This record gives sequence, C-alpha cells and structure tokens, in this order.
Amino acid sequence: MVEDTERGFDAQGTGSSQWDLPESVYRNLRDEEYFALPPATLARLVLCDSAATLSELFQAMVATNFDRDTGPGAAADQIHRMVSVAVETLAAAVVYERAHGTSWDTLGDALGTTGQAAQERFRADVARFEAGLDVPYTLGGVGQIIRGNLPRAALAPRTTAERLDRWLVSRNKPAHRDGQQADSLSARPVSTGTLDRVEHRAAELSAAIRAAGRRLTLSLQRRVTPAVMTRRIHLERDVACCEAALRERPEDPEALQALAAARSRLAEHRSGR
Repeated sequence: MVEDTERGFDAQGTGSSQWDLPESVYRNLRDEEYFALPPATLARLVLCDSAATLSELFQAMVATNFDRDTGPGAAADQIHRMVSVAVETLAAAVVYERAHGTSWDTLGDALGTTGQAAQERFRADVARFEAGLDVPYTLGGVGQIIRGNLPRAALAPRTTAERLDRWLVSRNKPAHRDGQQADSLSARPVSTGTLDRVEHRAAELSAAIRAAGRRLTLSLQRRVTPAVMTRRIHLERDVACCEAALRERPEDPEALQALAAARSRLAEHRSGR
C-alpha cells in the first residue's frame, strides 16, 4: 500500500536479529488482530478495559455487607484507588481521542482548559502509546521480553474485547419480550464497535502506516529503536492493510497485486534476505 521509501526504512532494514521478537509472539499478535486493528481501535479497547476496572471499584464501594470486616481507613483507601484509576482512565480517553484525530483545542474545551494545557498534561501519554505501536515490547537481548510497552488490552485486543463482552452482558442481561436471542449489538457490546467494525479500516491502517513511518524515520536515525522489530511490525501491518483493502474491493486487481507485494516483502524480511 505504501512504498518502502515512504515508510522510513531502507530496502533491507537495519539492526541485529538479536533484537527481534520470537516468532511465537508475532503469531500471537496476528491471532489477536493487533496488526489488523487501527490505532484508534486499540486505544478504545484500552479505554474500555480501564473503564471496566473503574466500574468494578465503584460497585465494590457501594456494597456495605463487608464493612464490619474492614479496618480503619479502608473506605478512604478504596476511594484513593478509584481516583488513581480514574486519572488513568482519563489519560486513556485522551489517547483514544488523539488517535481518533481530535484536536488539542477540542480536548482542552472538553476538559475545561486550553488546548496547550491539555497537550502539556497528556502529551507524554500519547507519545508513549504511539511509541508502543511501533515497538510493542522491550527486549533484553536474544529475544527475551522484559515488558510490554502497551497496556495488555492493546496487545491482546481480541481477548480483551471478548472478555469485556462477557463482563458487560453479565451485568446488563438484556431482556427480550419476544423471547428471541440477543442480537450482535447486545451480545457483543464491545466487539461490535471494535473487532467487528470494518468500515474504512484499510484507509485507517494506511494512515497509521504513514504516521509510523514518519516516527520511525526519526527514531532509526537516532538509533533508539530496534530496527528489525519495527520493520517487522510495519510489514505485518502493511499486509493487514492490504488484506482489508482487498476485502473492500475484491474485484480490484490492483488490490490483489498490492497484497501479493506486501506478503512478498514480509516473507523476504522473515527469511533474512
């Protein structure tokens, strides 16, 4: 979909395979649809997961049946945890909005402040998320993963969406007067707007690839990014983008050719050529 020169890579890529992920990790990311989902969708799932955690904390605070078994300060401690998670959830919301294209000025208005103040407050959160898209894991050498650079909800989007589907349905249990089975919206309240949403996916992934190319050009020049991993992530996402384009235009020979070329580039990279 996008020429290599636009991606910010040379033809072969640089860096040592020592700083690449094990093949099993790439396979898991592919199975989880990490490469096939636009950044805004991944960010939305992070927000969903954080909001669910916050909801559970609120629910626990409402119940009083265990009050006599808790010690002094327990209620204050619970509220303190809720505030901490609420702050994290707000940051996740801003990251999602930025991934969705919302301007800092609009976010400033929503937060009752200026765009500049909103940017100064949340710029690091947005930058951390974007960097994690390009380098999802930090390695300790020889493919050893030290930590994930994105929240688990973004690294395992399918598992997260389906878990939250079950979580939300169990709490709402929609009643159907006609006795019919729940439709997909009520049965998959999280997946419907994330995993199942395919409109404009190819265009969103293509835009994400171009944005990643601009970021990676700078990071590779500074040699702060493991080039082998970033190129593999990039090529995997390009294949997913071409697959989405072909689903949208199944009779388009150019879409078929683009997918074949993307798969060839990925195969060459995997073989070390």
